[in-house]
Amino acid sequence: EKELERPEHLVVRPSGERLFARAWTGSMLGQNQLRLTLVVDPEEKEAERLGRAERLQELQGNPGKVRLRELRTELKDLVGKARGRRGFRVVPEKVEADELRDGRRLLFSTDVEMSAAEMCRAYFERDAIEKSFRTAKGPMSLAPIRYRSEVRLDAYATVLYLGLLLWSWEERKLRKKFPSRTLEDALWSLRDVSLVRIGSGKTVREFTTRLNDDQKELLRLLGGKGVLPVP
Repeated sequence: EKELERPEHLVVRPSGERLFARAWTGSMLGQNQLRLTLVVDPEEKEAERLGRAERLQELQGNPGKVRLRELRTELKDLVGKARGRRGFRVVPEKVEADELRDGRRLLFSTDVEMSAAEMCRAYFERDAIEKSFRTAKGPMSLAPIRYRSEVRLDAYATVLYLGLLLWSWEERKLRKKFPSRTLEDALWSLRDVSLVRIGSGKTVREFTTRLNDDQKELLRLLGGKGVLPVP
């Protein structure tokens, strides 16, 4: 891991997440000339290790019969038979071997000239495209067109493009400060924020939601100061 997780092997995904990747030419699946790239996602690795540790802790406690059965099925590769009332024990060597796979994936290509960064870009751009469609159908709530005329299709494509462009731009600004946070999560945190104006003419009073520190920071990052003054 120390050899791989070095600055010269750092690669940035289209989404902005940072990975470590190293490429070499070798053989696999009976094919001699393949470009192979080992990729490690530090955040994914940490999440998998914490999740495993939590399940192992629960397994060694008193989870109840049903949950114990579920945990033993999930962690069957990490435990062995043992004498005693419980009849099993966690095998440290198996846990260490399982940790070697955390956050890792192996990419391969028949183009032996590709660099690690190029292979990661080609692989993860597919995820970015799929995410765009999920975003359009999910948080952006762009429903399908009911009446399919050429004019409406052009308008729909324009709205979709501008919406996704704005969404990705705001998410990029957000991730400069919060690398693992999504725009959907940020907007959810701001869902109760509002500004009320009462009065007319020169006599107008404004009442705003009392913001916590997280909401203030999010509004600054997303350019909300022009809509809702942030103290």
